[in-house]
Amino acid sequence: MKNIKKTINGISRRGFTLIELLIFSAIFTVISVTFIAILISVTRVHVRESSNAEVNRQSQFLIHTIQRNIEESSLIDIEVDPVTGTKTTSTLVLRMPASSDDPSNFARTYIYASSGIAYIKTKDNGAPEPLSTGRVKIDSLIFTKRSNPPGHDSVDISLSISYNTDNIQKKFAQVIKTSVARVNAATFDSNLIPASTTDLVIGTAAVEWRSINGTINFKEEAEGNYLRVGINQANPTYRLDIFTLPTQSDDGGLRVVGTSTFSNNVIIGPGSVKLLNTTAPSCAVAADVGAIFLTTNSGKSYLKFCTWDTVPPAGFRWLYLTATSSPSY
Repeated sequence: MKNIKKTINGISRRGFTLIELLIFSAIFTVISVTFIAILISVTRVHVRESSNAEVNRQSQFLIHTIQRNIEESSLIDIEVDPVTGTKTTSTLVLRMPASSDDPSNFARTYIYASSGIAYIKTKDNGAPEPLSTGRVKIDSLIFTKRSNPPGHDSVDISLSISYNTDNIQKKFAQVIKTSVARVNAATFDSNLIPASTTDLVIGTAAVEWRSINGTINFKEEAEGNYLRVGINQANPTYRLDIFTLPTQSDDGGLRVVGTSTFSNNVIIGPGSVKLLNTTAPSCAVAADVGAIFLTTNSGKSYLKFCTWDTVPPAGFRWLYLTATSSPSY
């Protein structure tokens, strides 16, 4: 097809035929439609990525907040099933350590979801604070406590979160499942009372307590046959080792008082408390003062105790207490 040639005012000009215009229009339309389709696709991806980023940001903040509170708690205050050792709930209750400002103030922390928003409440009568915004929706927030003696308890977290929109192009949802263990030692703000009158014990033969308040201490013998008990003695050297510092106001380390008569006081002998030892324990340093043992010699019994003797030469030595006849009352 040849271009149409016209001569106007002596100047030769070329034009386009109708078919050439139609071909040009078709090519332009195809390019325009392709460009618009690409632009729409890019816009949709951007919108979806924006929704994705918002959901990820808020879900990570929520999970990290829950994780931090569980790790810092002194007790996961959820009663578990005694058989399965687990309990599933929609409200996480944590007992937090006492604050430095008020050591007697133990606070409970509550974490839960309501009407699509996650909340945290740091006091029983406190106001809940949101952990998420209205841009996302908390579809589900479930906690499962797992009791793991002798280890620390843990919490399984199941979170379902979505972008809060009616626009199908912006819809994005995410499900997160994780588990967090408590790392702090348990603390209590009330008496430790057994749940029933059944014989209950603290500790077991395999998992033993080593100290109570840093005052009563337990040490296992190398043979593992028995424990040594120390009072104010972190490393007891005797079956019962009571230590009183010279600077303390009390005069003695052990006192046993009867209820009415002398016969109700301490009895040392067969059928009761025996302090029988064939070899005298050490009596050489201040930590040995107060040690008592009972020995026999030539049919006689001797009660001896370790003390500091000022009679020259002064030093640590055993004093003998020998009964030649029964006391009269």
